[in-house]
Amino acid sequence: MKTEIKRVIGILSIAMATCFTLDAQYSSDHYHPKEIIRSERIDSCLIYKYEDDSASVFEKYVYDSLGNEIEVIHYENKSRNVMHYNDSNLLVSDYLIPFNEQYFQKDTFIYNAKNQLISNKTFENTGRVSYEKTVYYIDSNIATVEVKFGESSLIYDYAYMNNMLYWIYKKFNGVEDGREELSYDENGNLKSYKVINQSRNINVRHQYVYNEMNLLSDWKVYNKSGKLSQYYRYLYDENGLLILAETYTGIKNDDLSTASYHQDTYSYFRR
Repeated sequence: MKTEIKRVIGILSIAMATCFTLDAQYSSDHYHPKEIIRSERIDSCLIYKYEDDSASVFEKYVYDSLGNEIEVIHYENKSRNVMHYNDSNLLVSDYLIPFNEQYFQKDTFIYNAKNQLISNKTFENTGRVSYEKTVYYIDSNIATVEVKFGESSLIYDYAYMNNMLYWIYKKFNGVEDGREELSYDENGNLKSYKVINQSRNINVRHQYVYNEMNLLSDWKVYNKSGKLSQYYRYLYDENGLLILAETYTGIKNDDLSTASYHQDTYSYFRR
């Protein structure tokens, strides 16, 4: 789940950094606009994971008064992330720190004068750069993203129309590697995201539905055969705070009863 979420967040983050048009309903691994966290004066959130009829605290999110995540504690992985922001309220560093250690890796983020992301690097605790993303803004309709990791590289060409990201063209180590297509609903929310291979076949398709508060309520993932393979459902309270996330994976023949299921619940603490 987290890998899929992070991928979509990455796409939306670049889009937002380029044109500031999208008001993405994402906050790291869950779905909160900062305005809700800020207006509800949320200080922290505990996420409980339910498996085999038992519950355990999975993660804890800590927020500043502006609604930014400043710490995420991963109890299962015995680590935490610590984030810092600049005067423009933009993320500038994110440290991954195993319990009882100084830090394992650090992500840095650099912006241009328009507050657009231009660089993201991951440093190991040895100082070695293991991941590097550079964004080049060609004009209002085109941005190029270069990603380097190890000896490999990826090039993404982002194409916009009316300030909305619609197409992503990929090159892996200099070779064309298909494209991705996005579409939106009337409120500007991401409605569909398709990964298309070089043969123009759809490898995977994501479909998103939003509730009356304009928050993500259903996320379905379809495989290259067009069959439902994953399903995520989100429930919120009357203030728009996420209270339940349900996950169905390994779905066969579009039948949810064949899936592996687990749920997470969210408890909030106000200032």
